[in-house]
Amino acid sequence: MQDFTSEMCEKFCSPMGADYTYVGTMTDSRDNKTYEIRKFSDGKCWMVDNLAYGGTTDACASRTTFSGNGSSSPTNRFGTGTYGDCRNNPGYSGYLYNWQAAMQHSTAYYNTTYTGPITNAQGLCPAGWVLPTGDVGGDFEVLYTAAGSPATGFWQTPGSWKGVFSGRCNLTGGLSNQGTNGFWWSSTPYSMTNAYYIYFNSSVVNPIKKDYGNYNGFTVRCLKN
Repeated sequence: MQDFTSEMCEKFCSPMGADYTYVGTMTDSRDNKTYEIRKFSDGKCWMVDNLAYGGTTDACASRTTFSGNGSSSPTNRFGTGTYGDCRNNPGYSGYLYNWQAAMQHSTAYYNTTYTGPITNAQGLCPAGWVLPTGDVGGDFEVLYTAAGSPATGFWQTPGSWKGVFSGRCNLTGGLSNQGTNGFWWSSTPYSMTNAYYIYFNSSVVNPIKKDYGNYNGFTVRCLKN
């Protein structure tokens, strides 16, 4: 993996408003998949491709089932001692992960109290990268505000965020909202059953959404630590 340090990110100019600065690409040494990196007006470097890590043997690539609840026992889905589940999302970039898979923690499963880190939580991201925080004042809302509380175009495929309507999957793996809605997990729990995420459709963006249970499969974007 190309090692983008925080110091290297600081050398790139921070854009204004809804613009971005192209930083380059990062290759994940775990599976050699490549992600584009952009710096936004929040002063941070973000992946602008959805995470597509399924372990060194890519256990997510052909999966159509999904065990969303999770448990305190490792699934070994992403390697020995790893947690949570994933599902392939045909026609859309990246994989869908339950919150436990995104967070990679034994207490991040549905209907339990999360006891792991919230800030600087690497989770399933490559080394040196973390999941964005949610809630008021979290990374998603800071970016949303720094970009001028932008219209939906900022978040969609032609815009700076390069977002896609990847949809989600439910507790058993059924797909919903593909082509109409986008969801990305944060590292911030809301309750024993829900975690914060950012959501958008063609007319609305909500950077502190928390309605869906954390057994759902959402996409993941990583932020440079």
